[in-house]
Amino acid sequence: MNIIAERQERRKNHILMIVHTLKQAFSAGVSVDKEKLINEISSKLGTSRRTSLEYLTIALVSVDCVEEVIDGRKSFVCKSEGIQ
Repeated sequence: MNIIAERQERRKNHILMIVHTLKQAFSAGVSVDKEKLINEISSKLGTSRRTSLEYLTIALVSVDCVEEVIDGRKSFVCKSEGIQ
């Protein structure tokens, strides 16, 4: 049993789930509230806020979006129209 490899695989899968969720939201034209997303990630994956923020930061590298302040809250908005 290789614990390190298992943790790496779990981490990769969590990040891919976040990327998939972001792409779905952006393709539906929804802006994503940063704090709500971090809380949701922590809740669903059972990770700390710090780990969830780290996963989110890595996931955002592969999704073309910008962070904007909408109604006083930090949100992510897709920059490109044809997100896949």
